[in-house]
Amino acid sequence: MKRIKIFFLLVPVALCSAGLVSPDRVSNHNTDANGVLLVYTGSLQGIMSFDIGIHVEIDSAVGVRYDVVFEKGDNVMSHVALFYKFSDPLKTIIYNYVSHKSIVNSCCGSSGGGSNLKVVGTDLIDSFSCTHLQGINNSDEGAEDYWVSTGVPGYSKLLNILNNISPGLQQMFVNGNIFQWGGPVKFVETFHGQGIANVRLVEANSTMSFPASDFDVPSS
Repeated sequence: MKRIKIFFLLVPVALCSAGLVSPDRVSNHNTDANGVLLVYTGSLQGIMSFDIGIHVEIDSAVGVRYDVVFEKGDNVMSHVALFYKFSDPLKTIIYNYVSHKSIVNSCCGSSGGGSNLKVVGTDLIDSFSCTHLQGINNSDEGAEDYWVSTGVPGYSKLLNILNNISPGLQQMFVNGNIFQWGGPVKFVETFHGQGIANVRLVEANSTMSFPASDFDVPSS
């Protein structure tokens, strides 16, 4: 489960497509600027199964926001958003929309270990030419596969953002090693050979304009 958490603190992913974002917020998004919107959908299998939606906003002048939602049927089981502003580069705020509570992280901590990645090959996913990476964790007989592409809109902008973030905070966002090959298009995690998570990019738009309020943590 550690790798799932790392991926979801991604860009990194579809709340718009699955109806998991307020219609009012979506209506405020204009397609006439250079902000980046990345939208992912997927599922988590296990003792309980959930639908997953990930919605990422990147504004090179403001910061990064991403929402992660877990749903079971029509019920929202979890909705957490992470806010990061360039004006306060050593702080991230995680807001829980279910409990209406915030957690402020003002220090980075250690970057941790993580799995070693190897290149498996190349694949074409939708219109993206992807490098297929695989990480193996022998301690729990689990594995994660990433398909990444330099063609993902906002990839170069995201690289610039990550270069300005300290290594500890990078680990909070993503398994930063994958960005040597490109931005994430698909992620699959297996445990004892069984698939337990599958997440895929379903929308990528690099001409977005977001209201400033999108990057403000709710007051309650």
